[in-house]
Amino acid sequence: MHNSAIEQMLKGGAEVGQCLTFLLFKHLYAVPILTVQEIRRYSAPTPLPNAPSYVLGLINLRGNVIPVFDLRLRFGQAAPTYDRQTVIIIAKVDERHVGVVADDVVKVLAMNREAVRPPPPLAAHIDTSFVQCLLRDGDVIVTLFDVNKLLRPELETLDV
Repeated sequence: MHNSAIEQMLKGGAEVGQCLTFLLFKHLYAVPILTVQEIRRYSAPTPLPNAPSYVLGLINLRGNVIPVFDLRLRFGQAAPTYDRQTVIIIAKVDERHVGVVADDVVKVLAMNREAVRPPPPLAAHIDTSFVQCLLRDGDVIVTLFDVNKLLRPELETLDV
């Protein structure tokens, strides 16, 4: 999201929405709360042959087959350890559901006009198209992901 989308987000009242914050490799990230369907304890997905390493596999959620992604691996971090705090956030991308693994869920954060900032310009080779904006929560900076832009390309290549 860049300037025009941020401007749209800031139209209206002081509060511009809510997001779910979660931890990935000790950093705080968020997704818009309206994209979150549920949060589940981590259980190992069924592996999907020949999938990229960050696609952990598939889970059955009430009769629906859902791909599960580990963003730590997608962002090039070392192989994570899954423990009792690990969760799968079920989110909606377009009309499909996906699972996103997180180290832990932190809280629901109200986004207000004063907290929303555009992402800083980075080198051209760094893809930040899926960063909707940055949020200030006290002294902490939270990166808000646009899950459609982050995971839609992966869903199209998987075709599950």
